[in-house]
Amino acid sequence: MFHPAIVHFPIAFAYLALLFSVIALFVRSKGFNIGFLILTIAMAFGATIAAMAGKEAAVAAHEQLGSGIVPYIEAHEEWAMFTVVMTWISALICLIQYLCTFAQGRKAYTLFSILTTIALIITCFAVYETGKRGGALVFEHGAGVENSYTPPAQQPYQSKHNSPPTTTKPPSQSQKSPAPKSTEKQSTPSSRTAT
Repeated sequence: MFHPAIVHFPIAFAYLALLFSVIALFVRSKGFNIGFLILTIAMAFGATIAAMAGKEAAVAAHEQLGSGIVPYIEAHEEWAMFTVVMTWISALICLIQYLCTFAQGRKAYTLFSILTTIALIITCFAVYETGKRGGALVFEHGAGVENSYTPPAQQPYQSKHNSPPTTTKPPSQSQKSPAPKSTEKQSTPSSRTAT
């Protein structure tokens, strides 16, 4: 499936874009802002591609786990769609912020820098909620996890002296261990002598 392979990029881009937006509040450099704009556009495209790939993963999870998983998939999808919308809103505001670097005054740039930061805070929250639900689908419900894991055959232990290790197993309750042998000689009637 393509979804797990792509989904981590927009997550990383969103948190990195939030960091860039805070820096952009103080730096009005055209070079910095073009990099910031490219990052937010990459975030939006990545989120869109991850959401589209998630449709395939949702179908596979439904086939694997049955209809009981549907409410969890739907909750994940709803947050994912909200995340996609917020990434595009953030990218659009960031584009306007970049265009404001060419303006004479600083007020418009400052306003759109603040709006970009607010939009990215909401985006990061949406990314968190989407990821939390996606993680629960995998780690709590087993979506996309193959249950046919077979551990590899254990290789025999090889020591420096090529002797296998000695292992001791505790006796099970069904097995009785033999009574310990006494080292003292037991007296027998024939070995007794009268004095």
